[in-house]
Amino acid sequence: MKRPPSGTRAAWPDRRKSPRLVLAAALALVCVALVPGSARAGMQLQASTTFNGGIGVTAHYNNGLPSPNQIAFSVSTQAGSFSSSWTTANPFGSANSPFLTYCVDISTFLASGQVVTALVSTTNGTAADQRQVTRNIGAAGWVFNNFANQALAALESFSGLSSGSLSQQEAQAAMQLAIWEAAYDTNGASSGALGYLGGGALTFSGTATGNSDVVTLANAILNARNTDSSGISTIGFIDYPPNSIAATPTNQDQIFGIPEGVQINAVPEPSTLAMAAAGALVGLGAMLRRRSKRPAPLG
Repeated sequence: MKRPPSGTRAAWPDRRKSPRLVLAAALALVCVALVPGSARAGMQLQASTTFNGGIGVTAHYNNGLPSPNQIAFSVSTQAGSFSSSWTTANPFGSANSPFLTYCVDISTFLASGQVVTALVSTTNGTAADQRQVTRNIGAAGWVFNNFANQALAALESFSGLSSGSLSQQEAQAAMQLAIWEAAYDTNGASSGALGYLGGGALTFSGTATGNSDVVTLANAILNARNTDSSGISTIGFIDYPPNSIAATPTNQDQIFGIPEGVQINAVPEPSTLAMAAAGALVGLGAMLRRRSKRPAPLG
């Protein structure tokens, strides 16, 4: 842009920020911060996920709050693991190389074998599902990182089961139940209550929980998590957005192990953005008050 000739200063844009423009930007930040689900961000990648088979289970969730704040639902599904792969190489792994994933979304299903675009990040925090239930992804990540890749013999020994008690499918069903429980039911954990199978906001029924070996392993894993000093761990988070080829309007979210040193953060939670925006407004208010106290120019 060329500088205008002298005498036409009004045509040259004033680079000082107008208080009204700053105020509008700050208000826009507040609006974005307060929109539910506005904290979805990460690296956009295409992935394909295939279910490895599982054991039937029905998940029952009830947050115990009175109407209109109650969230209660039941979902019949299967507990098991998934095999996923990226279509192109990226910081999380090479193309077409299968890796292990587990579901952290009991409300939704995923179209097995379909290539779907997802938002992928690393997190040890929380995230709401489509029913606005807050999930502790960091707690589910602790379960995954400490047990998902353990050999059958090691899992049997850890949980006190005799050698040969568990099949691979039973171990993976127990892992999935423990991940769901850690994600949805981790506050105030104590034996037989929150954070274990059989009590709290999330309970299960069906074939999987009718298998005593599956329940024993799942509760042993949850007990280890609940007695850990932190009980959370950074994990890869695949946020599958709505897609026309999906089995449901909102694809389920999944977690996976991340290579050492890889970190792709999601944007802050909406509450964090709101706090930042509120601080910006306070500062802006102070600036405007200072401006209003300035004496009017003479002449």
